[in-house]
Amino acid sequence: MRGRMNHLTRILIDTGRSIREELDSRRMELSLGSDTGMGADGTPTKKADKVAEDIFIEAVMSNDLPYNIISEEIGFIDRGYESNLVVDPVDGTTNLIAGIPLYAISVAVMKDDVKSTDYGFIMNLSNGNYYEATPGEGITFNGKPVSRRDSKTGICLLSISGAIDPIGSKLVARSRKIRDLGCTSLEMALVSTGAADAVCHLGDRGVVRNVDVAAGALMIWESGGKIIDQHGREFNMGRDPKERKNMVAARDHNILEGLF
Repeated sequence: MRGRMNHLTRILIDTGRSIREELDSRRMELSLGSDTGMGADGTPTKKADKVAEDIFIEAVMSNDLPYNIISEEIGFIDRGYESNLVVDPVDGTTNLIAGIPLYAISVAVMKDDVKSTDYGFIMNLSNGNYYEATPGEGITFNGKPVSRRDSKTGICLLSISGAIDPIGSKLVARSRKIRDLGCTSLEMALVSTGAADAVCHLGDRGVVRNVDVAAGALMIWESGGKIIDQHGREFNMGRDPKERKNMVAARDHNILEGLF
């Protein structure tokens, strides 16, 4: 398992760097934010999303990686394998277009649902820093193990669409600082490594998709943290990129107590 994942990590690092270089070289063109069609998740595909996805798919095919692909834009590519690469080639496209340096590629290896994820990789495409996680082996940052932090920062990463949610209001009351970074995968990585205490995405009809959270969820769990949905149940999602859920995650389980 570890050898296979080391091989995958090297490919994903190289792929992330290729995507980063391409996005940087075409920054002025991509900053226009034009749509190229409708993605498999039901949202418009920006040119930057398509550029990054094409590079990722080419890397999978040219390296003959033994996975199907589930991507935000193209949907499901059945290559005849048991496991899937669940990928958001650019998480935080709005940040990229606006020139805000918080956007990432998020990749997870999973079978039928997020709980089955056995590898997660997230790279900040603005600077090349990357996180990865494997069940039972913790989290690494740029290839080095991350120690668990018990101290709290008082920071909650909170995103609410629609009416103010009572769950969000309770989290605000429990936090010293509130931030909305606009990149779910990086937010989850930051919580898993102790830079923030909690991350919360709430909306009237659900907010996050499997491509947003599969890699980050594994990192939260590897940090000893907990993730719940809008009903207070243990968080999980299947393979359909159109499925949407609300999500609250924290390393300290006490932060989640009494939210419902």
